[in-house]
Amino acid sequence: MISRSLGPEFGGSIGVLFFVANVLVSIVILCLCLLGSSIFAKTAVIGLFVIALSYSSFLVTIFVKRATDIEIPNDNTYYYMQLSNESDPFSEKVLNYSETKTARYTSFNFKSFSENMFTNYTYDYTTGKSTDFAFMFSIIFSGVTGLMAGANVSGELARPHISIPRGTLQAVFITFLVYVLTSFLLCLTCSRELLQNNYLVMVAIDIVPSLIFVGVFAATFFSSMSNLTGASRVLQRLAQDKLFGVLLAPATFETRTGNPIVSVIISWICVVLVLMIGAMNRIAKITSIFFLLSYMGVNIACLALELTSAPNFRPNFKYFSR
Repeated sequence: MISRSLGPEFGGSIGVLFFVANVLVSIVILCLCLLGSSIFAKTAVIGLFVIALSYSSFLVTIFVKRATDIEIPNDNTYYYMQLSNESDPFSEKVLNYSETKTARYTSFNFKSFSENMFTNYTYDYTTGKSTDFAFMFSIIFSGVTGLMAGANVSGELARPHISIPRGTLQAVFITFLVYVLTSFLLCLTCSRELLQNNYLVMVAIDIVPSLIFVGVFAATFFSSMSNLTGASRVLQRLAQDKLFGVLLAPATFETRTGNPIVSVIISWICVVLVLMIGAMNRIAKITSIFFLLSYMGVNIACLALELTSAPNFRPNFKYFSR
């Protein structure tokens, strides 16, 4: 739509950024994505039920589990480091797994809540680097990048001008509510030491840990399906507009049901290449950059359409500022 309103310079650049962002955020390899969006749409309700069941298990755990010590995982090598010579503070640090280290799950405790209220950036034990506000923002922001998932498949919606604004606002509200509630409950029941040194704390404290794993798998599967489906549609539109000439010509091919299978395969290959980075927190930082750039491009495009009084720009969303 942006390409047809403002030209391929605007639409093409935003499309490329948005395609790369969707590929980066798809952090698992999903071969079933080749089945297309029709399968995804039919199974989305099942995924929602599984995720809701998993989160309900977490909520029940918070209210029934008593205070206890939680084991720190062995992959947190920084926590298991100790001096080779206890009497020499400058001696070399070595790994020592002979003693199991733990951190406290306090249950409902306002002392834990007050300790967790303020920032205290340490290191990320998966990358070994120090954290800061920008680092935390990049990770959290990756969790809300589904904001424009509806726009990716706008061509397949019966009433996109109604479904996209309504669905986007509902998704933002529910996501915000769940994130805030989860953060509040974890801060109220877990020590800072536990939150900083065990990223799977929800699994460790849950009365049915397998439900959390199932919920994580379901959330990862369906969010990746959504992003791969969206990325393939964006790539197909770029190819149909011939913004890259014959380079993307194969991406225009689609099945009888309208599934751009070649675009999906290309997107899947890109996801495989991204997975070679290995560290999810590093991928999250890159993802946030590309999504922010694509969002900025969309906002600039809307501003340009508004300032030029384009006749084909007629937003009927009542909260659109004029």
